[in-house]
Amino acid sequence: MTDIKNDKANGYNLLYINTFTDGFGFALGVDLDAEYPFSIWQFSEQDDKRIFYNGIFYPIDKYEEAYSEFHLRIKKYRTDNPNTGDGYAYLASTELTRLAKLSKESEDNIPIKSRWFKK
Repeated sequence: MTDIKNDKANGYNLLYINTFTDGFGFALGVDLDAEYPFSIWQFSEQDDKRIFYNGIFYPIDKYEEAYSEFHLRIKKYRTDNPNTGDGYAYLASTELTRLAKLSKESEDNIPIKSRWFKK
């Protein structure tokens, strides 16, 4: 369990969070020191805590795939749960700025997206 004010999931800094009114949500995270630096998590919020599960991890060159899968999970959850509304969405601009700077300095040139999922 992670405190709801904590912007991390199992050591990964959360870049994007999307929640639903039923307390479930999805997160996209990064840990550039990890073997697989990008991760997607499903989570539930209970008593001001987040419980993360169903993590999928991606290598440095698969950011686009991770980003797409994150949004596909959100879309599927909306489709499978039509009576559940959107909660809140969170974009970690500080972490994205840091990644963008690193991508300019890196041979890997991590693609950073500035768009957000449109309903």
